[in-house]
Amino acid sequence: MAFADSNSVVSMTEMTNIRAKSLSMKIETESDPGGRQPGNVIPPQVNCSAHGGSVILADRLSDVTIDGHIDVSVCVKSSQGRAAGTVGETLTPPKGPTGKFITDHKVELIDCLMADLFVLQHVHAEGIVTDGQYQNLKSLSHPEKTVTDLIDQIIGKGEDTCVQFCQLLKKPEVLETYPKLRHILNL
Repeated sequence: MAFADSNSVVSMTEMTNIRAKSLSMKIETESDPGGRQPGNVIPPQVNCSAHGGSVILADRLSDVTIDGHIDVSVCVKSSQGRAAGTVGETLTPPKGPTGKFITDHKVELIDCLMADLFVLQHVHAEGIVTDGQYQNLKSLSHPEKTVTDLIDQIIGKGEDTCVQFCQLLKKPEVLETYPKLRHILNL
Protein backbone atom coordinates (compact mmCIF):
# COMPACT_ATOMS: atom_id res chain seq x y z
CA MET A 1 0.00 0.00 0.00
CA ALA A 2 1.22 3.54 -0.77
CA PHE A 3 0.30 7.05 0.33
CA ALA A 4 0.74 10.31 -1.60
CA ASP A 5 -0.38 13.74 -0.47
CA SER A 6 -2.21 16.03 -2.89
CA ASN A 7 1.05 17.25 -4.46
CA SER A 8 2.82 13.94 -4.91
CA VAL A 9 2.78 10.79 -7.03
CA VAL A 10 3.34 7.14 -6.22
CA SER A 11 3.48 4.96 -9.32
CA MET A 12 2.99 1.24 -8.67
CA THR A 13 2.28 -0.03 -12.17
CA GLU A 14 2.74 -3.72 -12.76
CA MET A 15 3.61 -4.76 -16.31
CA THR A 16 3.94 -8.41 -17.30
CA ASN A 17 4.39 -10.37 -20.50
CA ILE A 18 4.99 -7.36 -22.76
CA ARG A 19 6.87 -7.25 -26.06
CA ALA A 20 7.42 -3.77 -27.55
CA LYS A 21 9.76 -1.64 -29.65
CA SER A 22 9.87 1.06 -26.98
CA LEU A 23 8.33 1.99 -23.66
CA SER A 24 7.71 5.56 -22.53
CA MET A 25 6.27 6.74 -19.25
CA LYS A 26 5.96 10.38 -18.25
CA ILE A 27 5.03 11.47 -14.74
CA GLU A 28 4.36 15.10 -13.90
CA THR A 29 3.33 16.68 -10.62
CA GLU A 30 3.16 20.18 -9.30
CA SER A 31 4.45 20.73 -5.79
CA ASP A 32 2.99 23.20 -3.37
CA PRO A 33 5.36 23.90 -0.49
CA GLY A 34 2.40 24.41 1.85
CA GLY A 35 0.42 21.52 0.45
CA ARG A 36 0.83 19.07 3.34
CA GLN A 37 -1.02 20.51 6.27
CA PRO A 38 -0.22 19.42 9.82
CA GLY A 39 -2.58 16.71 10.94
CA ASN A 40 -2.72 14.79 7.64
CA VAL A 41 -2.94 11.19 8.73
CA ILE A 42 -0.87 8.56 6.94
CA PRO A 43 -2.74 5.25 6.88
CA PRO A 44 -1.13 2.36 8.76
CA GLN A 45 0.66 -0.41 6.84
CA VAL A 46 2.04 1.99 4.20
CA ASN A 47 5.10 0.68 2.30
CA CYS A 48 5.97 4.05 0.77
CA SER A 49 4.82 7.59 1.41
CA ALA A 50 5.30 10.60 -0.91
CA HIS A 51 4.99 14.19 0.31
CA GLY A 52 5.57 17.76 -0.86
CA GLY A 53 5.67 17.16 -4.60
CA SER A 54 7.83 14.06 -4.44
CA VAL A 55 7.59 11.14 -6.84
CA ILE A 56 8.11 7.48 -5.97
CA LEU A 57 8.43 4.94 -8.77
CA ALA A 58 7.69 1.46 -7.45
CA ASP A 59 6.79 -0.07 -10.80
CA ARG A 60 7.31 -3.79 -11.43
CA LEU A 61 8.27 -5.17 -14.82
CA SER A 62 8.38 -8.92 -15.37
CA ASP A 63 8.79 -10.89 -18.60
CA VAL A 64 9.13 -7.61 -20.53
CA THR A 65 11.15 -7.40 -23.75
CA ILE A 66 11.85 -3.98 -25.21
CA ASP A 67 13.71 -3.95 -28.55
CA GLY A 68 14.45 -0.22 -28.48
CA HIS A 69 14.57 2.15 -25.54
CA ILE A 70 12.81 2.70 -22.24
CA ASP A 71 12.13 6.36 -21.50
CA VAL A 72 10.92 7.24 -18.01
CA SER A 73 10.73 10.95 -17.30
CA VAL A 74 9.68 12.64 -14.10
CA CYS A 75 8.99 16.35 -13.82
CA VAL A 76 8.16 18.11 -10.56
CA LYS A 77 7.16 21.73 -11.08
CA SER A 78 6.88 24.26 -8.30
CA SER A 79 3.58 26.07 -7.91
CA GLN A 80 5.07 28.78 -5.71
CA GLY A 81 3.16 31.99 -6.09
CA ARG A 82 0.25 30.38 -7.93
CA ALA A 83 -3.23 30.32 -6.56
CA ALA A 84 -4.98 27.01 -6.01
CA GLY A 85 -6.73 25.73 -9.09
CA THR A 86 -4.38 27.34 -11.61
CA VAL A 87 -2.67 24.20 -12.87
CA GLY A 88 -2.56 24.39 -16.67
CA GLU A 89 -3.67 28.02 -16.70
CA THR A 90 -2.30 30.08 -19.57
CA LEU A 91 0.35 32.69 -18.93
CA THR A 92 -0.71 36.22 -18.21
CA PRO A 93 0.23 38.54 -21.06
CA PRO A 94 3.61 40.21 -20.60
CA LYS A 95 3.45 43.78 -19.38
CA GLY A 96 6.63 45.18 -20.91
CA PRO A 97 7.78 45.67 -24.50
CA THR A 98 10.50 42.98 -24.36
CA GLY A 99 8.10 40.38 -22.98
CA LYS A 100 5.63 41.29 -25.71
CA PHE A 101 8.41 40.96 -28.32
CA ILE A 102 9.30 37.48 -27.05
CA THR A 103 5.62 36.48 -27.06
CA ASP A 104 5.07 37.88 -30.56
CA HIS A 105 8.13 35.98 -31.87
CA LYS A 106 7.70 32.87 -29.73
CA VAL A 107 7.11 30.46 -32.62
CA GLU A 108 10.18 31.73 -34.49
CA LEU A 109 12.31 31.58 -31.34
CA ILE A 110 11.20 28.01 -30.61
CA ASP A 111 11.94 26.95 -34.20
CA CYS A 112 15.39 28.53 -34.04
CA LEU A 113 16.48 27.53 -30.52
CA MET A 114 15.28 23.91 -30.60
CA ALA A 115 17.85 23.12 -33.31
CA ASP A 116 20.56 23.03 -30.61
CA LEU A 117 19.73 23.06 -26.90
CA PHE A 118 23.01 24.83 -26.09
CA VAL A 119 20.82 27.81 -25.12
CA LEU A 120 20.06 25.96 -21.86
CA GLN A 121 23.72 26.23 -20.84
CA HIS A 122 23.64 29.98 -21.46
CA VAL A 123 20.39 30.72 -19.57
CA HIS A 124 21.61 28.63 -16.64
CA ALA A 125 25.04 30.29 -16.56
CA GLU A 126 23.41 33.75 -16.68
CA GLY A 127 21.05 32.90 -13.80
CA ILE A 128 17.97 33.33 -15.97
CA VAL A 129 16.75 29.91 -14.78
CA THR A 130 17.38 28.29 -11.42
CA ASP A 131 19.26 25.01 -10.95
CA GLY A 132 15.94 23.20 -10.50
CA GLN A 133 14.40 24.74 -13.62
CA TYR A 134 17.53 23.89 -15.59
CA GLN A 135 17.41 20.25 -14.45
CA ASN A 136 13.70 19.98 -15.33
CA LEU A 137 14.22 21.53 -18.77
CA LYS A 138 17.26 19.36 -19.44
CA SER A 139 15.30 16.22 -18.58
CA LEU A 140 12.58 16.81 -21.19
CA SER A 141 12.92 14.47 -24.14
CA HIS A 142 11.55 16.71 -26.90
CA PRO A 143 13.57 19.82 -27.90
CA GLU A 144 10.44 21.74 -28.93
CA LYS A 145 8.85 21.21 -25.50
CA THR A 146 12.12 22.12 -23.78
CA VAL A 147 12.40 25.46 -25.59
CA THR A 148 8.66 26.19 -25.26
CA ASP A 149 8.82 25.62 -21.50
CA LEU A 150 11.98 27.73 -21.27
CA ILE A 151 10.37 30.66 -23.07
CA ASP A 152 7.18 30.33 -20.99
CA GLN A 153 9.27 30.42 -17.79
CA ILE A 154 11.15 33.50 -18.99
CA ILE A 155 7.94 35.33 -19.89
CA GLY A 156 6.42 34.29 -16.55
CA LYS A 157 9.35 35.81 -14.64
CA GLY A 158 8.59 39.30 -15.92
CA GLU A 159 10.08 42.09 -17.97
CA ASP A 160 13.53 42.20 -16.34
CA THR A 161 14.13 38.52 -17.12
CA CYS A 162 12.82 39.01 -20.67
CA VAL A 163 15.33 41.85 -21.16
CA GLN A 164 18.14 39.68 -19.75
CA PHE A 165 17.16 36.83 -22.12
CA CYS A 166 17.12 39.10 -25.19
CA GLN A 167 20.54 40.52 -24.22
CA LEU A 168 21.82 36.95 -23.97
CA LEU A 169 20.44 36.13 -27.44
CA LYS A 170 22.44 39.05 -28.90
CA LYS A 171 25.80 37.78 -27.60
CA PRO A 172 28.24 36.81 -30.39
CA GLU A 173 28.67 33.21 -29.19
CA VAL A 174 24.88 32.73 -29.15
CA LEU A 175 24.43 34.35 -32.57
CA GLU A 176 27.15 32.08 -33.91
CA THR A 177 25.24 29.00 -32.71
CA TYR A 178 21.85 30.36 -33.85
CA PRO A 179 22.36 32.48 -37.02
CA LYS A 180 18.56 32.78 -37.55
CA LEU A 181 18.44 34.98 -34.43
CA ARG A 182 19.88 37.90 -36.44
CA HIS A 183 16.71 37.96 -38.52
CA ILE A 184 14.35 37.43 -35.57
CA LEU A 185 16.05 40.15 -33.48
CA ASN A 186 16.46 42.51 -36.45
CA LEU A 187 20.25 42.70 -36.05
